[in-house]
Formats: sequence, structure tokens, C-alpha cells
Amino acid sequence: MRLSASHLLTALTAAFGVTFSLLPFYSLTWQFLTVLVFSIPLGLQLCPFKYSRECALLLAGFLLLQTAVTPLLLNKQYKHLPPKIRISINVVQGIPGISGLQTITTDHMGYRVTKAINYAHKQGWRVFAIGASTTEEIYLDDYKTWTHLLQEKLEQARGGPVEVINTGAAGLRLAHHITTLKHILPYKPDLILFLFGINDWNREIQKRLDARRPHRTLLDMLSAVDLDFGFKRTPLGQAMYIAWNRAAAALWHTEHSAVRVEEGAHYSIGKRNSLARPERYELVLDNVPEEYAKQVQEIGDICQQSAIQCMFITQATGYKEGAKEEFTASFWMTPPYRDYTVSFRSLVSVARTYNAYLLQFAKSRHFLSCDIASQFTPSFDIFFDDTHFNENGARIAADAVFDCIQNRLIRTG
Repeated sequence: MRLSASHLLTALTAAFGVTFSLLPFYSLTWQFLTVLVFSIPLGLQLCPFKYSRECALLLAGFLLLQTAVTPLLLNKQYKHLPPKIRISINVVQGIPGISGLQTITTDHMGYRVTKAINYAHKQGWRVFAIGASTTEEIYLDDYKTWTHLLQEKLEQARGGPVEVINTGAAGLRLAHHITTLKHILPYKPDLILFLFGINDWNREIQKRLDARRPHRTLLDMLSAVDLDFGFKRTPLGQAMYIAWNRAAAALWHTEHSAVRVEEGAHYSIGKRNSLARPERYELVLDNVPEEYAKQVQEIGDICQQSAIQCMFITQATGYKEGAKEEFTASFWMTPPYRDYTVSFRSLVSVARTYNAYLLQFAKSRHFLSCDIASQFTPSFDIFFDDTHFNENGARIAADAVFDCIQNRLIRTG
């Protein structure tokens, strides 16, 4: 069979999907879906019907075009969970401190909440939590997250309604948090909680080490220019994600009207024990990068100009002296998705540097701060990996943040 331009285009589409499905940013499910969807045009080219082959070309062009223009059409910096998702994860093993059915939902904004929020008209005291995966807490039930537990404690202390709105999404950094902050300002928050750090310092670790390593992989090069590929992030991918969850909820009638997924055992595959990677580096940061400092300052400027109370929470991690080997074997973010690691001593130093800067910034600008990082022990009592809270850790985090708020802001009655 003679190769034509149509064959080349569809083959290119399939190769594009295969290439980016190999990047470890997404789950095996999304890697499979990416290969499947991007291979459809190539498969249709084998069909004897001319109409099918023409449709294949249109589909190939659409897939390539939407991937290319998504960062241009959408605000690349404003990221959140998909709206109106409803998933139940049955954690059976593999995630220390989390077990049983965990139901995860989002509202029409893509935020995790446990009460109906009228964003145009707030009911009582409104709190937004801005952060990444340690705010998102995707493996915890809606009613077990630290943000919901904080909401309960605040309502009890204030004697009136409180809305704690969780905007967290995994992988976000300061640039994304700034955009989220600007986005929520019209909804008149009374208090904004910021929990960030680890994704920014991992980004800095990767930039410094990727630049000086003798060999660089495709992943290194893509990371260096901060490209954000992935079928899941495109409009079609997001639509498929939402449609799947809604269809599954209708087809599998469980007690929670949601999908039951056996989760946990495969969580560890390819992630754990990153400190044992054979390529290890020492890294010392005397201070945070200038770009990071400017972005923190920008958040402070927005808070002051908007006359909104903002609280900065330090990033709690297991990177502390006294961590036992059994616990450090659960680490995977040292940094994540790389074939090298920095030493445990380096991680302790980097975490301390970033948290110290945040506390000093808050003090110098007269912002509220909450140093939860210094209070938490590096163990499975709090975390199920480097930095993510398990069920008990979420309770302790909610207590710690509540105490910080109570000492400065709470007025009962």
C-alpha cells in the first residue's frame, strides 16, 4: 500500500499520543486512553470506506490542534479539579493511614466543598484554601479533609455558618496560586489560607540539577521549558473525564451512587523509595530563588490591596531529622518523576529554607502565619508519603490551623 500524506498525518498523530503517554505525569489509565484516542485516526485509515478515511483526517487534525492551542485558549495558570466530579475510591491497602471508601466530589467551580455554596451571596464567614495536593487531598473523603474538619471547628467556635472552600489541585505552584487568588477575589472571602512550597522547591531542584547533569532525557528538556502536555488537560480530555464519572455513577448503583475503585495497591508502583535512586546529589540553597520571592510578595500585595486577611501555612513534610527508614522508604517526591534524587540531608535543608522564608515574609508584612511544619513528626502517624496527610494527619492539620486562626481572628457570638 502506497503511503500518502493522510497516512503520514495519522501516523504522526498516533506517535504524538504514544510519546506523551510515556511521560509519567498521569496515571496508567490516562496513558492508555491517550494512546487509544490518538491511534483511532490511524486505525480508520485502514478502513476501505473513503468517508471513514476522511473522518480520520479530520479527527487527527482536531487532536493535534486542540493540544497545540489549549494553552493559548485557556488560562494556563488557572487550574483546578474538573467540575462536578463524583468518585469513590475504596482504599484496600498501600496508603498508610487511609482505608475504606473515600468519596471525592467537586462543585460546579471544580472546588471541594461539603455544603452548597452560593458564590454570589455568601452565608456567614467565608474561607478559601489555596494550595496543591496537600490542600486537595484527593485520596481522602470529602468529610475527612483538613479543610472540612476546619470548617466544622470554625462553625462551632463562631456559633454561626462558615464556608471553607478547597481550591487545591495537585502539582500547582505559586504562579497558579496567584491566578487562583485573583479569580476568587470577587467572591468576597473573609480569610484566605495558603499552603504551598514543595512543588516550587521541587521545580527549583529539577531546574538546577537538570541543567548540570551530563545526560538529559526528553522529560528533562520538556520540564526545562515548563510545557504542560497531557491529553487529560485538553477540552476533550476534560469532557471525557467528567462524562466517565457521571456515566459510571449511573451504571454502578452503589450506596454512594459512585464508582467503587480498588485503589491503593498500585499506588506504590514506580513511586516509592526514591531516595534509593542510584544517581544522588547534594544541594544547598542559601535562600529561596528570586522568582519565588517575587511571587510570594505579589500574593502579599494582592492581599493588602484587597483588604483581605491572608494566612500563610508552612509546608509540612517528612523531611525532618528522626525519620525512620521504614517511613523514608515511602518517599517519591525527591524530586518526583526523575531518575535521580537529592539526599535526605538536602531535602531537610531545602524544606527548612523555604518554610523559614515564608514565616519571615509573613512577619515582615504583618500577615498571619501558621507554622504547622515544625509541629508534625515525620512518620506514618501523619503522612502516607513525603508530605500528604493521611486521615489522622488531616485531623491534626485542621486542629493546628484552627488554633492559629483562633489565636488571632475568632470572635464568638
